[in-house]
Amino acid sequence: MDDLENRVTELETLVKQFNANIQDLQTIVEALEDSDVITSVEPTTDGDGGFIVTFQNHGAITVTNGHSAAISVKQDSDGIYYWTIDGEYLLVEGAKVPATAEYGAPQMRINSETKEFEFSTDNCVTWTPCGDVATSGIGTIKDVVKGEDSVDFTLYDDSVISIPMVQSFALDIAITDYGVAANGSVRVDYAVIEGDENTVVKVVPEGGFTAEVNGDHESGYIELAAPAEVPAATTILVVAVNGKGEMTGKLLNIEKGILTLVKNSAVVGKDGGEFSINISTNFNKELGDYMVQFGSPADMTWIHEVPATKATHIDEIKYTVDPLSDGTESRTSTISIIGQGERLEFTLTQVNEVIVSGGAADFGTYTGSGAVTRRLAEGGNRVRMDDDKCTYAIVNELGRTDSLKVRKDRL
Repeated sequence: MDDLENRVTELETLVKQFNANIQDLQTIVEALEDSDVITSVEPTTDGDGGFIVTFQNHGAITVTNGHSAAISVKQDSDGIYYWTIDGEYLLVEGAKVPATAEYGAPQMRINSETKEFEFSTDNCVTWTPCGDVATSGIGTIKDVVKGEDSVDFTLYDDSVISIPMVQSFALDIAITDYGVAANGSVRVDYAVIEGDENTVVKVVPEGGFTAEVNGDHESGYIELAAPAEVPAATTILVVAVNGKGEMTGKLLNIEKGILTLVKNSAVVGKDGGEFSINISTNFNKELGDYMVQFGSPADMTWIHEVPATKATHIDEIKYTVDPLSDGTESRTSTISIIGQGERLEFTLTQVNEVIVSGGAADFGTYTGSGAVTRRLAEGGNRVRMDDDKCTYAIVNELGRTDSLKVRKDRL
């Protein structure tokens, strides 16, 4: 009984592996027809002599080498690959079955009574015998050979399917877009993938730029120096050439530097809160192209930068402001944006008033001390309310004060 159970388990495993191999073989044929390429070939870790083959667009398959196989594929005179049984074309109603995604891969099983392999091409409705499991192998591919430019799959009939590999030798530059000021400089980090000791990295500068390569055949950086007159846009080619003469490259897009403030001031109320410095720029703050500097180190005790969550075309540097104690004078901080020969100034003022932002405010719910100030969207006017009065003082930009009585619960 144990021998029978072991035999059944062995056959079930055999069928699963056979069906997996058939599906992998179809993937190879589809990759060939779709002009796909192979990105890597790595040996399996179980020591069975197989390979893990990864395609650029068809995923990864595990190829198990076999010595004989009941089922495989063969290319006919029309250039199409068809399924074969023991080297002969698999026929369904007298017609060959293409090894394409449209028709799908044949399904295999072992007949529990005859102990023979059977195949189905109609989604397991009917089954056709195709050999004795004792003599039929499970491998659909005899051999896999990785060359310099392609991978060769040797099939059951000794025919070969050859699929090209992508060029493994490559120059990697993570950031290719930069802004630079007149007489400024840019540092460009690079890495060489699968280069050899004879690999060299060269730069073809344009637009008056000069370049210096600091590094070796594995990694380094390029120092680009800008001229006194920076073109609006410049394309610079960086290439790597290995000892075999193979070349790979990247294009750098260099623009004339931009560093401007969208708004150069902000006002925060006594309760503190949040404000942002919006900078229109093509510089990269993370690369040190520019920096933020406070007028006084003491300002950093009550103004705190909020960590950025993403990079945007307009850099947004967000800060929070601590509350101001009652009776304390208003305070001001001058914040400088410095980089690439530019210096911009942003002024933050914290007033000892509560600022209500947005639309209508329900002043009837306000119970704090001091005055309530609401900045209007139009003209920068202010509306101030004393706690114990129902009179609002409208202070316009010209400094003229007009009085207006309104209901306390309405603006």
